[in-house]
Amino acid sequence: MEMVIYIMKNIGLTVSEYNKNLNLLIFFIYCNNMSLLKQWKKEFVGLLKSPILILKNGLILRLEYRNEHDKLHRNPEISPACIRYFENGNIRYESYWVNDMIHRLEGPAFIEYYENGNISYEEYWVNSKRHRLDGPAYIEYHENGDIDYKEYYVNGKRK
Repeated sequence: MEMVIYIMKNIGLTVSEYNKNLNLLIFFIYCNNMSLLKQWKKEFVGLLKSPILILKNGLILRLEYRNEHDKLHRNPEISPACIRYFENGNIRYESYWVNDMIHRLEGPAFIEYYENGNISYEEYWVNSKRHRLDGPAYIEYHENGDIDYKEYYVNGKRK
């Protein structure tokens, strides 16, 4: 609800104007593309799902989003499907999954960090295959942030 109110304030809508516009949008989508409406509803319901939290000594160790079939799944444009934390609270790694396939088109699908917060390595994956056309698909970093090692892959094949 806070997000909706924030959006309404930023675009200058009252509650009734917002509801009217939302209903018109839904009706427009319904009239023009029923499958798009179903996808929109599915994505919206997915946003409302709470993550699974794995705790250790009262601290969050891991956070996971899973779909109705218990597969790791989260829209990669929104956030990672899995995040693991160090005991100090910093992120250990984050990974992007779609229906149990490691996958992300815009950026690395797996990022592991040093405990100080710097990136240790990152991997680019599409449909569970290492893949990147515009650079290395696997990059290792020194703890100071300098690149240590790179590998290039296209559709899972090393170049």
